[in-house]
Amino acid sequence: MDNALKTWINLVSSQDIEGVVNLYADKGLLLGTFSDKIRIGKDKIKEYFEDFLSQNPKASIVESNIHVMHDKSLIINGLYDF
Repeated sequence: MDNALKTWINLVSSQDIEGVVNLYADKGLLLGTFSDKIRIGKDKIKEYFEDFLSQNPKASIVESNIHVMHDKSLIINGLYDF
């Protein structure tokens, strides 16, 4: 499960939009760090990352929490530096 977060950090840091978006469920929810909108679904999540990743961020984990919902679903939240 830590690998999921490390994968997300690596994909964000390499500006891999498709890779990042594919980590989210089809009806996934994103509360973007640099946005005041709630985004639901891959199309809306992709809109956020198209803008955000165009700024070439490099990400690192400050603190994180992983909540396992069941064997194929988890929620990761925390604090990140960009």
